[in-house]
Amino acid sequence: MQKVAVRCAGRTAEKKLSDYLNENGFSVSSVDSVADFSEQTEIKAVIFGLLPISEWAESANAAMKLHIAVVVIAKPEEKEQAEMLLSGTGAVVFTLPIRPEGLLQALRTSIEMNECVRRLNEENEKLKIALSDMKLIDRAKCALIWYLGMTEKESHRFIEKQAMDRRVSRREIATEILKTYES
Repeated sequence: MQKVAVRCAGRTAEKKLSDYLNENGFSVSSVDSVADFSEQTEIKAVIFGLLPISEWAESANAAMKLHIAVVVIAKPEEKEQAEMLLSGTGAVVFTLPIRPEGLLQALRTSIEMNECVRRLNEENEKLKIALSDMKLIDRAKCALIWYLGMTEKESHRFIEKQAMDRRVSRREIATEILKTYES
């Protein structure tokens, strides 16, 4: 059961929306501030209902930074402004009247998309680290070639062997080499 946070302009609307989501397989909680998101890490989505933009904009941005899907039910006169504000973020904006099935579909799709984006961001970070390591190791190889007259193959083998023998990463060996020869 996925956990969804709800924050609406009125308690009656919030209760109706919460009941509907509960009936359709979601666990619902209420949020009042940005701090609520960091405290409730299991929240997969948040729905802001008929609140003025000033009351949800900051919270929506905080939620998206934590990879929480955002669905906004905007007042008709604020729809265009809400869409501009959330453009390119993956957040969904609705206005009344809403078809309940459409809301559920958008909510499920937003949660899935957010999960995909989160995984892609994690993979991107891993690739950045790997690329950084490769650059560092290549610099260390160049230092060994330049200062010790090794070939590229010998410098590669030296770093690999040192890492295996000492049971440390090639990055650590490369860092030590660069400290020795580039300082």
